[in-house]
Amino acid sequence: MALALASALVWGTSDFNGGIATRRSQPTYVLAVSSFSGLLVLVVVALVLREPLPGWRSAMWAGLSGFFGILGLAALYRGLAAGHM
Repeated sequence: MALALASALVWGTSDFNGGIATRRSQPTYVLAVSSFSGLLVLVVVALVLREPLPGWRSAMWAGLSGFFGILGLAALYRGLAAGHM
């Protein structure tokens, strides 16, 4: 339950901060910084927990979901930058 609450807190905070950041900067820049920082955190956690590498099918699905997730975030940030909330 604690991880679920932490996840909800981080997700909500990142959406709020992403909306504010896109009004001050380019949405593409905000998306690049947020995606890179998220990837960095995931890699560090995976290394610390010594997670094994996923199989190629899992990696393919993860890559596709990440790609479409980035497209969705780009649309969200563009809307937030335009002021449509």
